[in-house]
Amino acid sequence: MGHLLFLILHFIAAMFGAVLLFVTIPLHLIYGAASSKPAPDPNRPQPRTHVICPSCRELVRRDASICRFCRQGLVPQANLPWWRLDNEPEDGMRDGR
Repeated sequence: MGHLLFLILHFIAAMFGAVLLFVTIPLHLIYGAASSKPAPDPNRPQPRTHVICPSCRELVRRDASICRFCRQGLVPQANLPWWRLDNEPEDGMRDGR
């Protein structure tokens, strides 16, 4: 919405005097830089890299053998597909039919 407003202001500035463009264009650039969303953190926990500890329910790395929060022994799940749940049967049927 803000970019549309600045485009309208650029048009008005061009119609009534190009000198006003020296004001609207830098303001538009500042607005664009200030309103841009930060890049997502590549190190944040994802289903491909982390699982929930069954004891303390904290996120731990998939290849961990011990939970770093509660020191509970874990079975490393590095070889399992990330989309398969621990309580899901092998054939993918959840309701047992």
